[in-house]
Amino acid sequence: MKKILIVDDEKMIRWTLSQALKSWGYAPIEIATISDALETYNNEMPQAVLLDIDLPDGSGLDLLRDIKREHPEAIVIMITGNVRVETTISALRGGAYDFISKPVHLEELKVSIRNALEAHELRQEVKQIRRERSSKFSFDQIIGDSPKMLQMLSLAKKVAESEVGSVLLQGESGTGKDLVAKAIHYTSRRADKPFVAINCAAIPSNLVESELFGYERGAFTDAKSRKEGLFEQAEGGTLLLDEIGEMELGLQAKLLRVLEEGVFRRVGGLKDIPLDVRVIAASNRDLKNESIENRFRLDLYYRLSVIQIDIPPLRERTEDIPLLVAHFTKRLGKGTVFTTEALQLLCRYPWPGNVRELESVV
Repeated sequence: MKKILIVDDEKMIRWTLSQALKSWGYAPIEIATISDALETYNNEMPQAVLLDIDLPDGSGLDLLRDIKREHPEAIVIMITGNVRVETTISALRGGAYDFISKPVHLEELKVSIRNALEAHELRQEVKQIRRERSSKFSFDQIIGDSPKMLQMLSLAKKVAESEVGSVLLQGESGTGKDLVAKAIHYTSRRADKPFVAINCAAIPSNLVESELFGYERGAFTDAKSRKEGLFEQAEGGTLLLDEIGEMELGLQAKLLRVLEEGVFRRVGGLKDIPLDVRVIAASNRDLKNESIENRFRLDLYYRLSVIQIDIPPLRERTEDIPLLVAHFTKRLGKGTVFTTEALQLLCRYPWPGNVRELESVV
């Protein structure tokens, strides 16, 4: 049964609220003063607090701040007979979930408590999902202890801890660029925000711009309504531009402007939209050589490669092959065992498809 702490100095109000809470399936706890409330909260850890503002030994606003300081996710619903705009604003700024005036309308209170608890449970579920994702896509899931891999992972971890806004991942197909990108995101301060990916080679060039930046209604024939682009969807998080070497030069120029100015516009839009996104670009080509051949903008290459992480091909880290084989066989769960001769044979093969090919073979 979920516990609700009532902090109010009026005995009749406490009794009325307690009876209502019991009828709704909650377990009420009654406290009359601020001096006892915080200790009771810490001992009982209730799911919500009904807190009067005007108490004999102080202001409920001070208790609100104390509770939220120690328990940032605490649900506190303020109740008062002295409704002033400035008081309401102070309560909401202090982290109160809701503000209800006396005399209390019980049906209004019932709905407020239910909504608060449901919202809290939803946030907890989302956090659990994100924790599971963080575990699934952590650096620990990237297999390899060869010198080249350890050097690459060391740099990637530093990037994850930093505030750098642009990262370039370069490596052959199948080396795990997407895994490195996800590990950077899910071990960074942006882990609670979206991770959004687009394969620039998989979408027709004339659609990439509207996918990235979105569009306004009427921007083109089929634009029946406004659409958010991937930059907006990734707000606060990370946007992975996979196979960025396939992006046409005209769109590269627009992307460069976005990265330099920190704003973008929807297709057909007139207003700049501020941007808070870490951009990770990935390519199986050497973009610097591509720029020399005029197939990629050199200025965009320099803007993207604030930090460049080169992921080594499997043939350059053959000592990791037994580890990868053990990892894949364990995941299959079929009790398969590779003999020493089989592993030696795998280590001699050049693996043009890299780790992806090795996984398929296993």
